[in-house]
Amino acid sequence: MKARSAVISLMLAGFTAGGSEMLVLALLVRQQQLDALGVSASLIYVGTLVGTGCMGVLGGYLLANLRPSAIGLSSPVLCALAALTAYLTPSGTADFFVAAFVSLVTALDLPNINSTVNSLVSARERSSAFSLLQSSISLLVVIAPIVSAGLILVLGVRLTFLPIAAIYLVSALPWFWMPSQGPHARPRGQEASAYRLIATDSALRTLMIFRLLSNFVYVAIPVTLPFLLSKIADNHGAYVPLQATSLAFLRAGPLAASLIGALLLARNPGYVTTISVVAPLLGAGATVVMAFSQSSYLICACCLLIGFTQYGVRLTGMVLGPSVTPNHRLAEVILASDTIIRLFAACYAAGLVFVFRYPHGEVISLVVAAACCLPAPAFLKGAFISYRNQLSEVKS
Repeated sequence: MKARSAVISLMLAGFTAGGSEMLVLALLVRQQQLDALGVSASLIYVGTLVGTGCMGVLGGYLLANLRPSAIGLSSPVLCALAALTAYLTPSGTADFFVAAFVSLVTALDLPNINSTVNSLVSARERSSAFSLLQSSISLLVVIAPIVSAGLILVLGVRLTFLPIAAIYLVSALPWFWMPSQGPHARPRGQEASAYRLIATDSALRTLMIFRLLSNFVYVAIPVTLPFLLSKIADNHGAYVPLQATSLAFLRAGPLAASLIGALLLARNPGYVTTISVVAPLLGAGATVVMAFSQSSYLICACCLLIGFTQYGVRLTGMVLGPSVTPNHRLAEVILASDTIIRLFAACYAAGLVFVFRYPHGEVISLVVAAACCLPAPAFLKGAFISYRNQLSEVKS
């Protein structure tokens, strides 16, 4: 199988990401019908973060012990069964566990697809292959909420779970003709030492603090959004397109930012330091505006800007992380740091829902999140020095 054909096939496998976005929106809308205040809908996002956090702990082991085709085939089938469960058992508790389970399963998909591309594509073609794959998946998660909203308005919430299950099954097809491969190579027995390295190395530790502080905003927004929109929407018919549009803008922000960022960094890689400082500050500002906004248009605009700045924070970790990490420890450090972020996000999101029960809880939570995000750039001094030293070495 040619490398280009494999990449195009794996783009179809990326439909699991689009299916999951559609499933989450359908669950959000159903919970909003059951609880007009939006607290139950916010719990759906908590479920997705809990699932992702759990896979952060299990992911390295599964990738090291399961074949890529086994992961690629089982993940969509399990997600399709979860969608059918949502169709058959419409309840708040069941929806929470469906969201958590689907996020748990699909959190392994992207690393599995990336590792498969990495093994099938030559080093010369790798950058273009990853760019094509990531762009297609990013476009899917932007379009998916709009498609899901259309299905909900035409078929109703419950019947929407059936085409979502079908989309999951379609995404399994490429793995039937993918070349047979063994489990992805992963470092064994070094996970604990990776956590110790993050705790003891000052540059890695401060970069982790930057990511944690920034995530106060980027976790709070999707969890708070159903609660804010429930107060603005006059009825169920207004809530569905509003929730879908805000989600689409939140996903479109990183896609637009990645295109602009690629152009800027191609001209001058040093721009990443400016992006690292500006992104969390703009994200915090947009969060405060959203907290006090009563306009659906302004909330959608803030979602776009927050998604835009979220890409900047992710870019900071991707670019500055390798500059402060020994090359032979990079893989396990990435796995350990992502696990820390995911577990933090799950615990923080669960705490936010309890705050919503108090008067103006959503406003207070967003303002506090923005305040926590503001000092984040101050912790990047060590990473900036290492990165600039590397750029100087390349130039010389």
